[in-house]
Amino acid sequence: SFALFSGRILRATDRGLLSVEVDRRLRTLSPGRLFPDTEPFISSDSELLAGPGGSVFVVGLKEIVELRLE
Repeated sequence: SFALFSGRILRATDRGLLSVEVDRRLRTLSPGRLFPDTEPFISSDSELLAGPGGSVFVVGLKEIVELRLE
């Protein structure tokens, strides 16, 4: 799952949230910064939703978690 977050694209992975870099010139996407502290709350199956104030809601099978990244 992907979500827009403060001008960045975020992707849900089994290792945590991953920012995705956009190269407009080449029209490609590439891996950016990994947020490993988010790993306990997310998996590649999680759905991501943008929240208020720059937060991200992670929707899993059993719970919804609100994350704030710095």
